[in-house]
Amino acid sequence: MLGGLAPAVAAENRPIDTAHSRVLVEVAKTGFLSVFAHDHTIQAPIASGHVDSGQHAAVELRFETGNLRLLDPELPAETREEIEQTMLGPKVLDASHFPEIVFISKHATSTGPDGWRVNGNLTLHGQTHPVTFDVRETGGTYEGSVEIRQTDFGIKPIQLARGTVKVKDTVLIRFEIRLGVPDSSNERKASRIP
Repeated sequence: MLGGLAPAVAAENRPIDTAHSRVLVEVAKTGFLSVFAHDHTIQAPIASGHVDSGQHAAVELRFETGNLRLLDPELPAETREEIEQTMLGPKVLDASHFPEIVFISKHATSTGPDGWRVNGNLTLHGQTHPVTFDVRETGGTYEGSVEIRQTDFGIKPIQLARGTVKVKDTVLIRFEIRLGVPDSSNERKASRIP
């Protein structure tokens, strides 16, 4: 996503096409009675983001924590609302205290003609930790996934029914990112990245 854009364009600033990009978080259950519980898919709309290409290519994505939504259509609306309230409340994401989730890349290396390994920092729940993931470009869409552990970010996975049903510590984040029209104002610079 980063290094691959550099040869194609000369130091452009391209916004993320937030309307046509998608980030999903998959949360699974474990435990003795987990067979009776639901895994969850959460939509994380991108609030803003951009890609800077050139010598120091960079990508930045920002999410508003309070905009995360549970997709599970098989659940009754009131159950989905209750799960969302728990997810956004103080027991999990604590959106009122940590209203933003941010990813800022540090660098990328090519893994082939249309692939890259991206390294960067993810800030979630007030904590920042490095993440590494692979990205592949197909038809103008950059796709990939990354696993993170909730406990790395100070989030204690929820337990139900006296611990017989637990949310797994590891969650899977899948993304499909499309870029928008180049930003010729060049107001953002890749050098902003720490």
